[in-house]
Amino acid sequence: MSDISKEIKMQELKDLFFYVFGVVPLQNYGVVGDGMTDNRLNIQQAIYDAIDVGAKYIFVPTGEYYYSNQLFKTDEV
Repeated sequence: MSDISKEIKMQELKDLFFYVFGVVPLQNYGVVGDGMTDNRLNIQQAIYDAIDVGAKYIFVPTGEYYYSNQLFKTDEV
């Protein structure tokens, strides 16, 4: 198995782990934690997806995540 195949398989396993335990990984939504990039649409989509799959949590990697406007339904996740 090539290194790329191993990396893809590991990512699939990590994603499965998150979703099985009711956690949506924010890094799957193309967010940038640089404190300047507007991530509102991506974060909002993660919230809606979490609600759709019944997840109560979103895993947020270390970083500063800027969003330009209010996020909706945050009280549900």
